[in-house]
Parts: sequence; structure tokens; C-alpha cells
Amino acid sequence: MKNYILRFFLLFLLACVPLFFSFLKPLLPPYNKVSTAYEIFFLSPFLLFTLVAFLGMRLNQTRIFYTMIMMTLLYVSFHRLTAGYIEPLNYTLFLHTLFILSILYFLYLFIFNEGALFGLLSFLRAAGIACVFVLSYLIVDSGFVILHKVLHGQWLTSFNGWKLADISLIILVGTSIFLLINKEKAIYSFKIALVLSFITLLLVFNNTLVENGFSLDLKMYNAVAFNIIGLISLYSVYKLYWQNVYIDELTGIPNRRAFNEQLKKLGRKYTIAMIDIDFFKKFNDTYGHTEGDNVLRYVAAHLQETSHAKIFRYGGEEFSAVYPGQKLNDIYWRLEQMRESLANRQFAIRMNETNRNQRSEKDRGRSLDGIKKVKVTISVGISQRSEKFKNPEDVIEAADKALYTAKRKGRNQCSVKRG
Repeated sequence: MKNYILRFFLLFLLACVPLFFSFLKPLLPPYNKVSTAYEIFFLSPFLLFTLVAFLGMRLNQTRIFYTMIMMTLLYVSFHRLTAGYIEPLNYTLFLHTLFILSILYFLYLFIFNEGALFGLLSFLRAAGIACVFVLSYLIVDSGFVILHKVLHGQWLTSFNGWKLADISLIILVGTSIFLLINKEKAIYSFKIALVLSFITLLLVFNNTLVENGFSLDLKMYNAVAFNIIGLISLYSVYKLYWQNVYIDELTGIPNRRAFNEQLKKLGRKYTIAMIDIDFFKKFNDTYGHTEGDNVLRYVAAHLQETSHAKIFRYGGEEFSAVYPGQKLNDIYWRLEQMRESLANRQFAIRMNETNRNQRSEKDRGRSLDGIKKVKVTISVGISQRSEKFKNPEDVIEAADKALYTAKRKGRNQCSVKRG
């Protein structure tokens, strides 16, 4: 949890970098001396957005694809506006409108679930992008006095340097809350990145309104901001890839592939425990595969909470715990306490839809009267690196043998295989 908060805080600081642009600008070399490097810098947002869009398609996430299309078009608009190619009839009203419609588009983009790239839903998302820019120009061209007042109104903020209408901030906060409370696991890290990108977009639009003109400094500011959006988006897609490749979809813990990667990082001192759920096949046959899946989640959560180790789903009903830098004697009683605490708890069989999405008796609340409860136990085999077991494969094999010994002796116990 601490690592998650730290990563979020660092990404938040990155999103706020444009705030400090005036302090960073003197550190940059003059434009005319490194013009080629600057041009690459101005083009890099396009490269980042293209890469993220491509990776999004590889993940079968068209919403990531269309988010990057929208970001690209926004950057093109700013890039050309700051270069002096486009001069709207009412520049400030155009920016107000474009910001609000852009945020509403991202809300519209994630209201619906994923769809095929060439499906109707995908077509509507593509049409939504066109509507944002067309409506922005139409609203500016219409000359509605009421809209002009609304989009320039300041009801909440009064500090210097704030130019965007307060309704913009209200819409941004509302959209952010929707994205964060709708915890769609397959794409949640990208939603967090998008909310952080909103901060950068807010700074871009507001600063453009403050500058109220075309300049190289403004063009550079926008390039910095959109590079930041690209980097935040790229990091989030990397996390999605990591989740797809290394996280077990059922239990939410690292999988066998992640376990194999962990083995490559071990030093000369480590202990490995192999853990198996007792009578799991019988449980599946008695209560069904849905309850079997629930037991796997239940045990995985318990192991993560109590083992103080790196837990992996090894396969089927078997898990592995890795203790880098620790000897067998140091962690044996910890594993014993973990095993005993699980054996002393009760797992409630879910008999109705009310408890369908809850993971354990503790999570389901206090009122479990009338619901059948069963014991779930595990057997554990433990071994460590030694002169006899010199590589991880030898240690795993030894731990497996210790696990079979624990099962032969009656299950629900820890067994040790020493070198």
C-alpha cells in the first residue's frame, strides 16, 4: 500500500511540473543553438501518444486508443494555435468550450464498457472526438450571450492566475470522481493516469488563457505538458501490461511467470515454501467450481496478509512463498502461525447472490447465521538454499518433497526438508 501511495504521489508531482515551468525555463539552452533538439522535443508527444495507442490496441482496449487520439488532437490544436496558424473568432471562449467538452468526452468514453474496434460503440467514440472540436467552433461562432457569461463566470475562485471558468473545475472534479469510483480492474491504472493528466490539461488551458497570445514560450510550455501526459499514460499502460503478464487473474496475486522472474533475483541466502490447499478437489466436487474459486481467493488473501513473504500462485491450488535473505529457522514459526490462523478461521459457503462478490467471512459482514461454514486448511513444505540445494530449482524440489511429507502425515501442518 505504501509503494502504491508513493507511486501515485510521484506521478502527481510529475503532472504538476508545468507549475514550475517558469523556474525551469532559465535552465534550458537558447532555442537557436539547439533548434533540432527542440523540434524533436515538440514532436515527442506525438511519438508517446502513438506508442500508448498502439499498446492500448494490443491490450484490446479501444478506450486507451481513443484517449490518445483525443490527446493528440488537443496537442495539434495547441501546437498550431501557438504557432499562429489558427485564430478563432473568440479565442478565450474557444478554449473554455474546448476544455469542458474535452473532459466531458473522456467521461463519455468510459461510461460504456469495452467494445470492438470496428463496432458501433467504437464508431460513436470516434464521432465523439469530432463533435468536441466541431461544437467548440459552433459555440464560439453562435455568439450566445448566455453561454459567453457561463463560460467566463467565476463563482468559486478569485485568486490571480485563474482564468478558466469555475464550471470547468466542477466538471473536471465530477469526471475524476466517476473514473476513480468505477474500479474496472482491467483498466483502472490507466483511469488514474487520466485523472492525473487532467491536472496537466487544466494547467495547459489556464496558462494559454493567461498568456493570451502566441509565443515560443507558450509553445514550449504546452510541449512540456503534453510530454508529461504521454509519460504518465505510458507508465500506466506498462502497469496494465505487467498486470496482464505477471498477475493471476483469479486471485490477484503474482503468477507462475512472476515467480520464475523472482527466482532470477535471489541471492545466496533464501527460503522457499510450497503451499497446497488440503482436499481442494473434494471441496470442488462438493460445492462446485465457483466456491472453489472463492476458496483460492480466500487463501491467497490470507497468505498475503499473514506470511510476510512474496506470495505467488504456483498453479492450481498450490502457492509458493519466497523469503529472500532469510534462513529457514527464521521463518518456520511465522509459517506455522500463518497456517494455524487459517485453520482457526471459518470459510462461509456463499448460498445467495447477496454475498457473491465478497471474498471472506471477515469481508462479508457479521450476519452469517444460517450460512454453512467450513474449515479450510493448508499443508506447507519448506526448504532453504544450502550446500546440497545450491540453486532455486533444487530448493523448490526439496520444498515439494517436504510438502508431500506433510500431506502423508495427515495434512494441515508444516514440514521441512533440510540440506
